[in-house]
Amino acid sequence: MFKATKNGRGAADRLRKFLSMVKGYFVREPGAAFIIVFDALIFSCAFSLVRGDEALASEIAVYGYLFLVVGVVLQALSAVKSEASRGEVG
Repeated sequence: MFKATKNGRGAADRLRKFLSMVKGYFVREPGAAFIIVFDALIFSCAFSLVRGDEALASEIAVYGYLFLVVGVVLQALSAVKSEASRGEVG
């Protein structure tokens, strides 16, 4: 499954490369982390509703939507900034 390189560090090198790619993604897309947290919170909200704890589900949903708003605003600002740096904004 994992092929080793000459020095036997193939898996470690691939992991470093993967983590570098993930870090680069979150630097390019600053709102992505907040949107992922929103997804996790809404998922836990659904579990709370299944268990019958509507008060907890409501609280989780409020925090989830706050994370969504922050994430979308950051994504929008990032898009405007990248367009401005390319000279596409008016």
